[in-house]
Amino acid sequence: MSIANILRWVAVFAGLLIFQVITPAFRGVKPDFILLLVFVFGFKFGETRGLIFGALSGLILDIYSGSIIGPHFLSKGVAGYGAAWFPGIFFRENRFIITVCMIFLTLLDGAILEAVFNSYSPLGGPNMSSVLRQAVIVGLLWTLIDRICNRELIEEQHT
Repeated sequence: MSIANILRWVAVFAGLLIFQVITPAFRGVKPDFILLLVFVFGFKFGETRGLIFGALSGLILDIYSGSIIGPHFLSKGVAGYGAAWFPGIFFRENRFIITVCMIFLTLLDGAILEAVFNSYSPLGGPNMSSVLRQAVIVGLLWTLIDRICNRELIEEQHT
């Protein structure tokens, strides 16, 4: 991966982080744009790079949130790895299966965050009803990203 490519991913991450912060919640749920970016990165570049990108993204979110360090690091790292691993089991061309995998990974991300925050933080974490709504939103946004990218994600399989 070239320096220009790395800088492009960093710029996209920074832009989505800002967009995520300023986007108002709809019925108590905000789309997790960083999680979507982790999905795209893992899907495109494979397990190892997806894990590293997800973990680093999660670490930045943990630092930004001012809470304990680790919950987002773990959940986004698992999501980045899973975004590459799950489609490898199934046919990468099957949009429905990939969307179901992304919804499952969103639920797993929320479950990890809920478990860690409810165990170690006096403020608690996300509740599963908001995580379910988040999973639906992420599934719809993933489908939109897949269509906009015109199958580029599948055609440029990870190296």
